[in-house]
Amino acid sequence: MVRNLQSLTVKLHPKQREAYTSKARIICFVGGLQSGKSTVGGLWMYRKTALQDIEGTNYLITSPTYKHLSQSIRPWVQSLFKNSGIYNKGDEVYHLNGGSHMWLRSLTDPTSIEGIPSVSAIWADEAGMISYNAWMALLGRSAFAKAPIFISSTPYSQNWLYRDLYVPWLKGLLPDVDIIQCKSIDNPFFPKDEYERQKTLMDARIFRMKYDAVFEKLSGLVYLDWDDVLNGWESCVLPLDRYQFFAGVDIGFADPFVVIVAAVARDGSHIILCDEFYRSFTSIHDKVSVLKQLNDKWSLTMIYCDGAHPESIEAFCSAGLNAVASKKGPGSVQHGISIVTSLIRDRTLRLMAGKCNNFVDEISTYSYREVDDVNKTTEEPLKMNDHAMDASRYLLSSIHDHYLTISHNEFEPTVTHLQRVLNGDYDNKDNNDWYNY
Repeated sequence: MVRNLQSLTVKLHPKQREAYTSKARIICFVGGLQSGKSTVGGLWMYRKTALQDIEGTNYLITSPTYKHLSQSIRPWVQSLFKNSGIYNKGDEVYHLNGGSHMWLRSLTDPTSIEGIPSVSAIWADEAGMISYNAWMALLGRSAFAKAPIFISSTPYSQNWLYRDLYVPWLKGLLPDVDIIQCKSIDNPFFPKDEYERQKTLMDARIFRMKYDAVFEKLSGLVYLDWDDVLNGWESCVLPLDRYQFFAGVDIGFADPFVVIVAAVARDGSHIILCDEFYRSFTSIHDKVSVLKQLNDKWSLTMIYCDGAHPESIEAFCSAGLNAVASKKGPGSVQHGISIVTSLIRDRTLRLMAGKCNNFVDEISTYSYREVDDVNKTTEEPLKMNDHAMDASRYLLSSIHDHYLTISHNEFEPTVTHLQRVLNGDYDNKDNNDWYNY
């Protein structure tokens, strides 16, 4: 049974029409505030479901947060599909008249879309706010049926949406991707005087993102000096006679369990981030298994963990892993950030090409909370989408504190123990507990 197409009379402005009629596999409507992003996204999905409302077919609508889903997407979808089926709020699913199902999901937890089979089309609203891990989950859901994906979003930062889609699309490298950029005033109903007024009130960079749909770096970024090119490292073999390997772990369950692996040059000249594990709802058994696999792969000298989970660290040690708690306490976050900042700024910290994608995604959004005073921020970063940032901070600050002599509390290396320790020349009499606190 195919659902009868309800007659809708909607006048789309040119940019919306361009997105609505696009035949690309991935369509990105990157728009400013009130440019009609969600409107065209909902209409695109309505057409997809109406043309193939067949029993056993599934459709997926996603939102970055449950709040956005409940306050923005669900009311619009219920209005649009009110004569097209029955909505089950408990399961967040529309049972459409023809027998197909349309699922509504928040991507705060990327695993929320696992188990939805035979997905024929996906609408991801405000996808610029979701994590790289969530984007990978969406691609996974679309893969089997080569389902088209419609992205509607404001550009929130230079994250995966910018790096993996926008930049390659500009270079002509993604023929199956179509990106339509739409300013707020491309919507003929948006008041031009308000557009001009906001331009005078807002930071120019924020205005360009919010109203002109231009990708910019976030204001208040913690690691503003990070550069994908200058901090990059070409993919290569990392021999044990030249490198020693360490890992940092952020221990989560509902939050992701994250492991970042670093190769430290034995001459102390550079540190390369070379591997990553990132997954939510990982049991302690699986965490141990993951770390043992990484240990077999990299011969890890030490694993630095979030000290808030001593029972997990004990389980790692019982499995024969060299795991210790990273130092935490008052000022430890700022201390760790200062070390990572220094390593980024002098290009000691490098990232191997194609590795640690969640780290790269998070570093583009890891920022301080803005306060009312102009150009001022709080001292603590925002606690969102920061798990790879925490794991890498445990890792890099521990390497620094354990192997470097600190002078005048400036967190600047003077006489380094790194070369001696990594070459096996460490004198155990200097400090019998060099890897513990």
